[in-house]
Amino acid sequence: MLETVSNFIKAYPTYGLLLVAAIAVMVLMSILVMPLMRGYFRDSRQFGVTMLLSASTLFCLVLLLFRIYWTGSTGMAFLIWNLFLAWIPYWVALLLGRAGQRGKLTFVSLLILGVWLLFFPNAPYILTDLQYLLVPNHVPLWFSIIMLISFAWTGLLLGYMSLQEVQLFLQKRFRPAWTWLLTIGALVAASYGIFLGRYQRWNSWDIIAQPVDLLHDIMATMTSPRALGMTLTLSAFLILGYLTLSFLMQTQTGNRHLETEHK
Repeated sequence: MLETVSNFIKAYPTYGLLLVAAIAVMVLMSILVMPLMRGYFRDSRQFGVTMLLSASTLFCLVLLLFRIYWTGSTGMAFLIWNLFLAWIPYWVALLLGRAGQRGKLTFVSLLILGVWLLFFPNAPYILTDLQYLLVPNHVPLWFSIIMLISFAWTGLLLGYMSLQEVQLFLQKRFRPAWTWLLTIGALVAASYGIFLGRYQRWNSWDIIAQPVDLLHDIMATMTSPRALGMTLTLSAFLILGYLTLSFLMQTQTGNRHLETEHK
């Protein structure tokens, strides 16, 4: 179904332009309506982060609109789908705060965690779309760089913010050492998941659609040089990035507490 739509859009770029414009308008409308849903969010910070991520998504779509208009080609329209998949783990992670009792793991919360882990690699996966900078096109290189980095940055932030929500959930149920071990383990698993998606062409839902073939491919590729090299390199990058973000956020929180005490 998705491939059929993609082929249709490539054959008729004008419809692709209209589709991206319609999606951009929908995202803009969502941003405008979101303040009415403020009660859904845990606090003002979570609400603010969601608004900023939505604004970043809108910026990505506007850049893609300009590219389609500029070139008359919808060859990069797949970025919309990749960014949509990156939003899934974030929204799933937000559900964790509403799942189960405080301090307990319930069946529902475990199910949500499982779904989150399956879709989590889709967020940092967009980093690998930077390879399309090498594809010849009729737009300035600086524009292609900004557009692809905007998509990659938004996807990475969606992944990090969803992981932070999961970590906050786990902190209420496990000791700090175990929480960090599970957090880093999720980043390593996501790195290998990116390899499976980029080079083996597996999707998150294939664990249900084709579980036997997926497991066979995992066993066959897990120790391959490409899988090990990509997994270790991506893991180091993602872990360092997340640790930096966590440190900055803790520092900001500490400064806020100091300001409150001085007042």
